[in-house]
Amino acid sequence: MTELLNTSRTRQLLAYLAGLLRGSLCALLLRKLRQSRLGQAVGRALTGPPLAARSMLGRLGRRCSRRLWALGRGPDSAAGQSLVCRALDRIWALFRESLLLGPLLQGGLLGWLLTILGLFGVADWLLRDVLAVPVLSSVWDELLLLLGLWLLLRRAVRQTAPLPSRVSSLSFPLLQFFAVCAALFLVTLGDCPDVSILGLRATCQSIVWFPLLLRLLRDENDVARVCRCMILAAFVIALHGIWQYIVAAPIPEHWTDTAEQAVRTRAFSIFGSPNILGDFMVLAAPLTLGAAYAERGWRRIALLGMTGCMLLCCLFTMSRGAWLGLFAAALVFSLLCDRRLLALLLGGILLAFTLPFVRSRISYLFTDAYARSASLGGRSLRWTRALGYLYGEGAGLTGLGFGRYGGAVAAQHPLRADWEYAYVDNYYVKILAENGWMGLISYLLLLLGLVWSGLRSWAANRGARRRPLCAGMLAGLCGVMVHCWFENIFEEPYMLAWFWIVAAMMVFLGQPAQHEA
Repeated sequence: MTELLNTSRTRQLLAYLAGLLRGSLCALLLRKLRQSRLGQAVGRALTGPPLAARSMLGRLGRRCSRRLWALGRGPDSAAGQSLVCRALDRIWALFRESLLLGPLLQGGLLGWLLTILGLFGVADWLLRDVLAVPVLSSVWDELLLLLGLWLLLRRAVRQTAPLPSRVSSLSFPLLQFFAVCAALFLVTLGDCPDVSILGLRATCQSIVWFPLLLRLLRDENDVARVCRCMILAAFVIALHGIWQYIVAAPIPEHWTDTAEQAVRTRAFSIFGSPNILGDFMVLAAPLTLGAAYAERGWRRIALLGMTGCMLLCCLFTMSRGAWLGLFAAALVFSLLCDRRLLALLLGGILLAFTLPFVRSRISYLFTDAYARSASLGGRSLRWTRALGYLYGEGAGLTGLGFGRYGGAVAAQHPLRADWEYAYVDNYYVKILAENGWMGLISYLLLLLGLVWSGLRSWAANRGARRRPLCAGMLAGLCGVMVHCWFENIFEEPYMLAWFWIVAAMMVFLGQPAQHEA
């Protein structure tokens, strides 16, 4: 008997049976959890209509939509005959009739707006760094917001029926965050209103793309247009980052420590920062993988190849925060879409540790040299300094004020000669320093609402081809949230805009027609 048990074939059979037993136990536990009262309550909350749609907010949204539709109904309506509408219609007609812009606008102005949103970071780079037009480069994103708002109002008054209100599970968290920001802005305004306005703009402006785009999207084709543009941009940028690593593009000395001899360069592409490039890959790679799961044939193969390039580019950024964010995104996608990927994820981690620069970057975290570097000028010192200034001013509840410390606005507009201004390299600490515990709790509630809305979208598409796409979007958003613990990612307006553009598409895909009326 002992010899029989010691044979390799018998051991394999016993291991296989044990695996089946564990799998059946896990399946049994999951089935029992779903059948419990708690599981049934969570299931109803995920798949049922959002509470906001049945609330006063939902009724208010539907009433406003009907009023706007009534305002523009008929050829002799007040809106249609107004001077502003007639002037805008004439300008649009001139654009469509022109030889240069006419062919480009055949898909409609909304189609081009969606294309620009998918290429948001690329457009920002072209206008700010390449063309560098003095006025346009600084206000183009505000003009784009106004264009989106005009398109929404134009559609609202000219539709054959009132537009859906598109109230979602994120409506209340979003409104409470804007309300808290407005209150904190007034409380901490002080004697530097210009800095406060700039700080408020940096925190809130790009978030406006979420409610606006959620109402501009008409169908899955609009979502596909934005996704295609974003995936294409991420793929080309990933190839550029890989090329930078191959040719060993020169980088500033402060991007690496002298103790990390295995790191010869870091990919940064058009963003000028390996952390921002890594974060964009964290957002785009799960989206591309979700799109691959939703496709068949050669399209799936092409999207899987693009995903591989994005993962490789993220690896070459040497950004440990991006690596951790990518791990979180991969874990979320595996749990929601394909649990078989967990084994592939573990294998990928083990394979990555065979690379010298990965071992160097990770092992350096556990050395005395890193501890000294972090305490003398690294993240530990910056976080401690921000909290020291916050509590030193007795502003733990409401914060130091928008644009006062921790981000780009404060670094460009220092107000205190006795403070050392620097990025805190943690977006949550930056929110805490500027807006106190009120602002941080409000922001965390907004992010929790976003995760819940993502789970609702994933649950609402059970059995649909777009379900993996929803899982990829949610996974990318979760990865970016994790990365924000190590970097001021949202200090870059295009990254904040891309984040909420993906969030709007995710929530849109989870709104059935009966929930939109």
